[in-house]
Amino acid sequence: MSFMELDNISMRRLFNKLRGYREKEREEWEKLRLQCYFAFSPIDPDDPEGKRLQGLLDFMPFDWDNDLPKEDYMEKTKADARERRERSQKLWAKIDGIE
Repeated sequence: MSFMELDNISMRRLFNKLRGYREKEREEWEKLRLQCYFAFSPIDPDDPEGKRLQGLLDFMPFDWDNDLPKEDYMEKTKADARERRERSQKLWAKIDGIE
């Protein structure tokens, strides 16, 4: 964003851009956590047999994980996946001319 754009932008658009940047950054960190979790497959230290994997939120906790209870995290993740799948299906339908 140039200084001219910054001078002409409304406060609402500026805050929307900042919120979007933070959400994008958070998504990148979430992707990194998931990739590291699958790459390292951490064993739960409390499991005496060493067969159970450590929880994803316990493996690499972030500050924003405290915003949601742990049981709601999976529901939110599933809902996000459903929403993204629906958006991509609509986009492909539009590209294919089915819509």
